[in-house]
Amino acid sequence: MTINQDIINGNTYTRKDIANMLHVTVITVDNYIRAKKLETVRIANGRVLITETALNKFLNENTKSK
Repeated sequence: MTINQDIINGNTYTRKDIANMLHVTVITVDNYIRAKKLETVRIANGRVLITETALNKFLNENTKSK
């Protein structure tokens, strides 16, 4: 899927959702965003969402295989 399809289909997450999924704090998620490791989409009223596509890309690029 593309980012636009994710938004249309509602495949989006908040920073808190991502933090819960990854078992980290929201501050850590914010650090990933600032470091440009995790792509976000800014919507009306300044809210930030992370699409499923962006999350999958982040996980693929930042998980180490054993």
